[in-house]
Formats: sequence, C-alpha cells, structure tokens
Amino acid sequence: NVMVYPHVQWLREAELKHGRVCMLTFVGMIVQSAWQIPGLPQEPDWSKTLETMLFESGQVGQLSLLQVSIFAMFMEGKF
Repeated sequence: NVMVYPHVQWLREAELKHGRVCMLTFVGMIVQSAWQIPGLPQEPDWSKTLETMLFESGQVGQLSLLQVSIFAMFMEGKF
C-alpha cells in the first residue's frame, strides 16, 4: 500500500492557523485576568474559568460557552 501524505501547502496553512489560534488564546488569558465582560461570572484566575462557567454560573455561563464553541467550530470549518 502506498501512503498518501497531505500536501505541503495544506500542512503549512494548518500550522499557521493553529499558531494564530494559540496566540489569540494566550492574549485572551492575559486580558481576562485584568478585565471581564459585565454580566458574566467574574473569575480572574484563568485556570478556574471553565469550572465557573459550567457549574457555578447557571444557564448564562453555559450558553455563552456554547456560543463561543459554535463560533469556533464555524470559523474552523469555513476558513
């Protein structure tokens, strides 16, 4: 059987895209420690944010997390 590897250009695009996502995530972690969106649960420690959003904030936190996840899935599939 012959292995078919992905095209080098596709691999390069994927690496750039994932690098940019990681950079945005890092910036988001830093900004979130200093500023939070009003109306959402206030958790300045980024390592505890997901737990707060899922279990302590009720439906507002869960729906906002769902909204961000759907947006990320759309962007990954579209671009």
